[in-house]
Amino acid sequence: MPGNPSKQELKSAIVQQYETLFTPIKEGESLLLTFDETFWGSFFSITPKISILEWKFLKSTQDLPFSSLRPNLILLFNKCVDTLPLWYQVEEKSRHTKVLHALHTLAGFFRVILKKSKCEEEKESLLLRFLNFGGVDNRIKSIYTHICNFLSLDESPYILKDICLTLLLIFATGGSNVAITGSPTNKFIISGKEEKLFKVLVHLLNDDETKEEHRTTSVLLLTILVQYRKHESENSFAVQLSLLDEEVALSAYSRIINSSLSEFVKVVEKMASNSEGWLTYLVSSMFVSENKGFGGFSELLSSRSYALLAMYEAIHLNRNFIANLTHYSNGSVNDTSPSNLLVTFLEFCSILMGDVKKGELNYYILKLNLIILLCITEDHYANVLMHDSNLVFRVKIQSINNSGRYSASVLQTEPKPLANSILDLAVKFIGCHVKKLNTLVELVSQILSVVHRLLSYEKKSKTRIIYPWQDLWKVLMDLLESISKESNNPPQDYFALAYKAVTIFNLFITFGDTFLPSPSTYDELYYEITRRSDIFSKLYQKACTYSAKGGKFKENAVKVTNGLVNIRAITSHFKHIIEAWLKAEEISTPTPEETLEVVKSNYESLTLKLQEGLDQYEPYCEAPHHTDFFKSLMHSLIQDTWTNIIVLKELQSGVVHETFSNLNSKD
Repeated sequence: MPGNPSKQELKSAIVQQYETLFTPIKEGESLLLTFDETFWGSFFSITPKISILEWKFLKSTQDLPFSSLRPNLILLFNKCVDTLPLWYQVEEKSRHTKVLHALHTLAGFFRVILKKSKCEEEKESLLLRFLNFGGVDNRIKSIYTHICNFLSLDESPYILKDICLTLLLIFATGGSNVAITGSPTNKFIISGKEEKLFKVLVHLLNDDETKEEHRTTSVLLLTILVQYRKHESENSFAVQLSLLDEEVALSAYSRIINSSLSEFVKVVEKMASNSEGWLTYLVSSMFVSENKGFGGFSELLSSRSYALLAMYEAIHLNRNFIANLTHYSNGSVNDTSPSNLLVTFLEFCSILMGDVKKGELNYYILKLNLIILLCITEDHYANVLMHDSNLVFRVKIQSINNSGRYSASVLQTEPKPLANSILDLAVKFIGCHVKKLNTLVELVSQILSVVHRLLSYEKKSKTRIIYPWQDLWKVLMDLLESISKESNNPPQDYFALAYKAVTIFNLFITFGDTFLPSPSTYDELYYEITRRSDIFSKLYQKACTYSAKGGKFKENAVKVTNGLVNIRAITSHFKHIIEAWLKAEEISTPTPEETLEVVKSNYESLTLKLQEGLDQYEPYCEAPHHTDFFKSLMHSLIQDTWTNIIVLKELQSGVVHETFSNLNSKD
């Protein structure tokens, strides 16, 4: 409950009216006579005290039955709504002030009633009991109509738009389940005004006069509204977002996301420049278990979730957004250094790829990042941009030491295509966490899927990029070696993971001549496979043994054995040839260069099986595999928004007077 008001505050006129308002009408008294037009005229002329309104509401509903206060509260709600049309009545004195006060009162009233509803354990919440009166749906539609109009008007001052957007956030996030599948219907979202509200939010993104914080709130609102019960019925906001083709709005949407992620990256860079130990301590503090609560740096990370969800929905739903990934834009109106959304996003990913532990915040944020990368690498146009040798960027990848923790240093790289940077991230992540498969199977699987999509595009388009492919082959072999050492009765499906890595090798073997930069790179692939043949032999034996026992992962174990057919043919072929050559040359320890020459000279007698469909994959689909994951993310986002973002500041009468004095002079 808010703190008790001071004696001086209790003497103010508005507080006296709150006292009257929260006093039940006695039997025989008339509600309309007690609260006549004189009362309401005075009520909306005085600056509201939201903190006292909330305190009085909580105290009264604690001391008195809600049913005794309900008629008064319904009347307050109706009078607030009835006041909103005054904005358009030029002859009405102080019309702007009264409308602002009515909106502010509505925001405070619904915030406190929703807050109390969240705390109640009753089956029927306080909110539902309050809203159960005739005509309430039309009243809510009326509120939406006026809010949309106020946000669309050029004359609307900042303070009015601010309260309108805050009220919309309260409506969208008031119940912890409003955006979650299977939750009760949210009367505030199902208002019949979805199309108009979407257009208004896009208008705020388009309008040069819109303040950056209002654009941010617009993106946050769109992100929440797009999620509302989207797997149960057609979501109007999702449909409209998928069709949005206004370049200015999409650019502003992209800039808001970029600004949010860039802020996080800059904080980490600043800490890294001070002290490695200090950075390790701070960044490690991000990964506090959720049931222990987050603090400091963790809150900074948690507050990025709306931007990542916004990015996910835009990429997942709207192909027009892809072009914005590589456009330079300023992080914010106060930031003069140009940045690029995909570059910033990849740098953000690299920071999270450190001390990853399942069940902690950074695990779930990184999982969302990898899903976003999956969607990006499935898009043909995005791949064209990311593989363009003339479109190069410098991506700063956070260094990770051997223990999997952050280092103060940053891997400085030359400008290169973004596909290269994504491969760098994949190599870094797999290489640093290859010994932690028991907790990171899902994330490693996702990063392998990202690599597979990049290679599939390169194979289909015959695109050759200059990349140190040996680095990728090494970590993939390390991964397979780690899998081969796992228990014979694995608790997770490591064979599915192994099959993805084997498929990537088969892409290189079968089609590498179409996308590897030179024949010598192809030779090096065969050399590395032969050099580390024991890894593939042990994996094959493990898969055969497991499938023979008929374990629950038998299907994928069989896929692994079938997928290794060409790799085993290569290792067997060159192993015999190299052994014969060593014997003939009487060499016991050949140099890598000598062995490579033997490989180059003995392809003709090698017979491989043509494998079909290596570049095919199942397109990403949110439902049903990721439905629960996004439900969980939305729960967290709504809670974070309700706790940290929805702030109702007290109106300052002087500021209100000055704002509307200037506005009235234009009438």
